[in-house]
Amino acid sequence: MKKIILDARKLNDYGIGEYIKNLFPSIKNSENFESKIIFSNEEIINPNLFGELDQDDVIMVKSPNYSLREHFEIPNAVSHLEDHYYFSPHYVFPYFLKNELIITIHDLIHFKFPHYFKPEIKVEFAKKFIKKIKNSGSKVFTVSENSRKDLVDLFGFDYDSVNVIHNGLPEIFFKFKKGANPKPFPYIMYTGNFKPHKNLKVLLKAFGIISEKFPSLRLVLAGVEKSKELFRITEKYDITNMVIPTGYIKTEELLNLLDFSEFFVFPSLYEGFGFPPLEAMSRKKAVISTKCGSLSEVLEESAVYFDPASPDELAVKIEKLLTDTSFRSEFEEKGYLHSTKFTMEKMVSGYLKHLNKIEL
Repeated sequence: MKKIILDARKLNDYGIGEYIKNLFPSIKNSENFESKIIFSNEEIINPNLFGELDQDDVIMVKSPNYSLREHFEIPNAVSHLEDHYYFSPHYVFPYFLKNELIITIHDLIHFKFPHYFKPEIKVEFAKKFIKKIKNSGSKVFTVSENSRKDLVDLFGFDYDSVNVIHNGLPEIFFKFKKGANPKPFPYIMYTGNFKPHKNLKVLLKAFGIISEKFPSLRLVLAGVEKSKELFRITEKYDITNMVIPTGYIKTEELLNLLDFSEFFVFPSLYEGFGFPPLEAMSRKKAVISTKCGSLSEVLEESAVYFDPASPDELAVKIEKLLTDTSFRSEFEEKGYLHSTKFTMEKMVSGYLKHLNKIEL
């Protein structure tokens, strides 16, 4: 029987949380594994995910992710389980663990754009984890060929030591139950945050360029919080009343916004995988994207691409999709068919196949 500890403390996070909710129960419920699951005390253990858990299956800790405490509390909590692998869904793991590691590295944004992350000590601290993963002979997974290449180029990983398994979309994205139109005007969409590598300044400038031709059009920034910097930029391009940051929204709200949007724009400079444009494709929306990071690998020929440094080119592509309905329909169909390749079932199957080969 293969023995494994599953670190589920990020269960409620967006992105990684969906990954955990689909992968970890499949490992726990597999006859090939004897599993223990780590939860932080504030987590609610959902029996619909893992089924009824025996007390011996659960390890409760107080340490949140990215805390100093986790590096001491968790190694102590699992010290009697040194014959178990420790599966961390992120490259920041309890540093003083003695267990052999299984790690998923989702992206290397901190190392590709270190100037975006202050203070610099954060990046140097993160490097120690990547180097320990490499030097300890951990079982390493990542979510794209691009991220595997980054590990090879930036840290000298052996190419064949890194297993690539593309992420899958949660099943809910393929279930169509259209609600009421959430906005009384036409709008295009972006999903994500306002971090510098998301390149929203270019999107906002492009929107400013086309706004005079399409005065009723709005730009919905799903997941983006209101901020002084956002206000400064929208004021500069005279589009403040045309740009709508939603802040945090639930999946159901996101689906409804996508369903009634004209199309989706994703100007990112780097993605380890790139969930948002795939999510839009799964809702039968055309996507405009850059080719940066893993995006061209994941989206292939199913997106309309533009130069991430050119707001003028982006404005042209936006206008093309607004005015050429047959062109837009072509990419709606292409995108949807492409998105169906990225299912959770396929992702989970890939992990189980690899894990079953590991001598645990």
